[in-house]
Amino acid sequence: IRYTALPGDRVQVELQLSEPVGAEPLNFTIDNPARVALDFPGTTLNVPVKSQTIGVGKVESVTAVEADGRTRVVMNLVQVVPYSVNTEGN
Repeated sequence: IRYTALPGDRVQVELQLSEPVGAEPLNFTIDNPARVALDFPGTTLNVPVKSQTIGVGKVESVTAVEADGRTRVVMNLVQVVPYSVNTEGN
């Protein structure tokens, strides 16, 4: 998980996987607490640290968990904000 601060109090969060994903992950928001969740079906989690503090823009932290044959990545936010998801390679 990498992140970059962008102009306008925005942040880009980049996830690098071991191989390309077949399709864009299912993604959704939760209002209370404010979160964006990404589901990667058919994946496993193999990282030494499952949570990372971001503290840039509206993103407080990112947490990854594995269950039921998928990996879920959750971005914990200060408040719900507009976002977009792009996939490219792995």
